[in-house]
Amino acid sequence: MEETNLSPNSVNHFTIKKLATICIAVLVLLGGIALFRPKPTNSTLTGKQIAEQAFSFLNKTLDPAGGFYYKFECATPKKDCTVGAPYDPIGHSFHQMPPHFGHLLLAFRDMGKKTGDATYTKKADTAMDFILAQCEKDIDYCLWNFSPLIVYWNETKAASYKNAMLKASEELLKDRSLADHLALNSGLKLKALYDVTADKSYLALLVKNADKITAGELDKESYNPVLYTQDSLEVRGETIKAIWADILPAYNASKDAKYLSFARDYLNKAKLSEHLGHMPTTSELQLLVYALDSLWQLSTLDTAAKDIYLAEAHKIAQYVYQTYADTPKHLKFNGDYGFVDKGVKDSLMNGWMVREFIRLSEDTFSS
Repeated sequence: MEETNLSPNSVNHFTIKKLATICIAVLVLLGGIALFRPKPTNSTLTGKQIAEQAFSFLNKTLDPAGGFYYKFECATPKKDCTVGAPYDPIGHSFHQMPPHFGHLLLAFRDMGKKTGDATYTKKADTAMDFILAQCEKDIDYCLWNFSPLIVYWNETKAASYKNAMLKASEELLKDRSLADHLALNSGLKLKALYDVTADKSYLALLVKNADKITAGELDKESYNPVLYTQDSLEVRGETIKAIWADILPAYNASKDAKYLSFARDYLNKAKLSEHLGHMPTTSELQLLVYALDSLWQLSTLDTAAKDIYLAEAHKIAQYVYQTYADTPKHLKFNGDYGFVDKGVKDSLMNGWMVREFIRLSEDTFSS
């Protein structure tokens, strides 16, 4: 038999090629094909993941005595935050801190529905029972928690939720100034009362104030200054709030297209996402939460432009997360994933913001 003479170099070359082939085969068998995919960078999160993380803070807001703590005050960078002053019903008026838990409670409910985890739902239901009990003694617990009351009534039609709303009806039917009407978020509540009673006196007052807003009366108020001008539109913070609190409720109750047109045109022209971080307002986070809620509603009401509203909401939510979230990666105080504005983690605003991320649960955000 003829022998083949291989030089040392050719042997090495043959051996290396053979070993490489074997290694590749083993890697494929072990799932090594993943080597050819982009490596995870841990630089993105879904809306659902952001919401789940934020419950690290939201769970702290639960008061063992019932209800929620209102806020956590953060004084020293990279240190823990402490529970702020509680609600005091003595001498209370709606210009002071009310027992306002609505969107915080609903964040627990929404997460329970999203994940199927009854732990969240139970916490929401326990807080709702607390509100109903307190409502019997302090009308402010009825007055300031219409958001969960109407949600629970819509789901169950239980008289307890309707009765709690009706306890506040006399207060809400007062013919207030536009400023006080907005301070009380009356529009949303009048719409809820109209839903549960079909009494047109609630609808009449709701559209009366909505018409004042669409007519520009709110623009004349000193507490509603211009934040910026965009495409000849003078963008004002209270008007953005009013879209959420009055204009969209007026449309949902009356189905008059002029209210939907006002909300749609204003928010489309405002282009909030192009002005983030540059608006002269003392409560940017709160303003952006109103805008996010309104954009979500518009995406369900004006479905032809759904993608436009959701794209704008995504940009705003991305900015809020990167600017206000106290995370281990972007440590501001204790890194518990709460949203902090000017040294305060407002429990209600945190719950509300979590609800917006649950709504955008499939979106991907930079962390």
